[in-house]
Amino acid sequence: MERKIIALVVVTSSVFVALADGCSADQWNGMNNSCCPTDPKDPEWDDPFCTEARHQLEAARDAGYDGAGCRPNFPGYEGQAMDEAIESVCVPNAPDKFDAPQPLWVGPKAEDPGCAPEIGAFGGRGYNDLVVPDPGCPACVCGPIEGSCSPRPNSIHLRADFCEVLQTYTSDFSAPENWDGSCTSINAMPAGAECPVGSGIPCAQSIYTSALLDPVEGCEPIPVPVPKLHSDSPTWGTRVLSCNATPIDLSCPDHDSKRFAVLPEGWRHCVRHQEKGIHECPSGSKYTDQVIAYSNTGYTDTRQCTECGCKAAGGACYGTFNVYEDEQCTKFIQNDVLNSETYECSNLMPGVAVGSKELVDLTYVPGKCEPTGGLAIGTVEKNDADAVTWCCWAGEGVGTK
Repeated sequence: MERKIIALVVVTSSVFVALADGCSADQWNGMNNSCCPTDPKDPEWDDPFCTEARHQLEAARDAGYDGAGCRPNFPGYEGQAMDEAIESVCVPNAPDKFDAPQPLWVGPKAEDPGCAPEIGAFGGRGYNDLVVPDPGCPACVCGPIEGSCSPRPNSIHLRADFCEVLQTYTSDFSAPENWDGSCTSINAMPAGAECPVGSGIPCAQSIYTSALLDPVEGCEPIPVPVPKLHSDSPTWGTRVLSCNATPIDLSCPDHDSKRFAVLPEGWRHCVRHQEKGIHECPSGSKYTDQVIAYSNTGYTDTRQCTECGCKAAGGACYGTFNVYEDEQCTKFIQNDVLNSETYECSNLMPGVAVGSKELVDLTYVPGKCEPTGGLAIGTVEKNDADAVTWCCWAGEGVGTK
C-alpha cells in the first residue's frame, strides 16, 4: 500500500511527519496541500511551492527519514532526530567475488579493541607479521671416551745395516696376523745369517718397527631430547579484527553505495575475498588497500635440531716392544717404547740371533670427545594457501557522507 504525507515541518535539525491520505511522498506540496508532478518535463515541476516541497523532502531524508516519511528504529535513539542519533557514511558496494563491506581493525595484538556494539557483532580474528623465535637447540654433551689399542705394528723388519743408513736389505720380522702381544718366534733370524746369502753382510744389524695402529676409540652423547620446541612456537605481531556491521536503512546519492555508521579512529571499511589465498585488490574498484590475514596456526613449522653425536679424536697407543735372542723370550736383547704416532729403529749387535719378540704394557691414552649436532635446521613459512585477503576502501574518511 502506498503511504501518503499530508504535513511536513522542519524545525532546526528535527523532522516531524504525519501520514494520511493524499499525495505520495514525492508529490505532496506542503504549502498548499496540493500534489506536485514527479516528471521534470511537467509544466508544474518548476512551481515555487513544489520546488520548496522537494527541498523539504530532501532535508527529511537527510535527517533519517525514507521517501515515505518513515525513520528506521535505532535502539537507544528513539525520539531523536537521525542526524543527532548516529553519523553515517556512504560506503561503496563490494566488487565481484568479495563479501559485503565490514569494519576492519589492524594493529598490535595488545591493543585489540574488540567488536563494540556500536561497530557490530564479532566477525573474526586474523594475524600477520610472523615473529619466529630462535629454535633454542640444546647443547650436545658427550659421555666418557673409551678406546682400545692393537699390539701389532703394521710392519717389523730386520735391517742389514744400521738405522742411519736409509736404504738397505731387509728381512720380515712381523708378528702373526692376530697377535695379542705375547711371545712369538715367528720370522726368527738365526745368528750369523747373511743378507743376501753369501754377501758377508749380517742380516740383523738394526730392527725397524712402524708406528702402532691408531686407537679404536669412541664416545656417545648423553641422551637429550631432539626438540621441535613447543615453547618456542612462532607468534604473530599484528592482529586483524573484523566485525559484522549492518547497513543503515538510509539511501545514498550513489546507488552503488550503502550507508554504514562512521567508524572510530583506527577502523576501516573493507571487503573480504570469497576464496582463500592471496588475491590482488581490484584496480577498478575503490577497495585497493590490501590486508592479508592468517589463522593463528597459518604457518608451516619445519624447524628442528639435528641429533647429537660425538666424535672421538686425539687418542694414542703406547707399548714396550721386547726382542729376545732365543725363541722363548727369555734371553733379552733390548726393547723400544712404541707409539701410534711415529716409527722406531734401534741398532743391534751385527749378526746376533733374533729369535722371539713380545709387546707388553699396551696402554691407551684417551684423546678428546667433541660433540656434534644440536644445530637448528628448517624454516617457518606462512601458509598463503589458507590466507584471507581483505581489500580496504582507499577513500575512507574523504568520501561522500
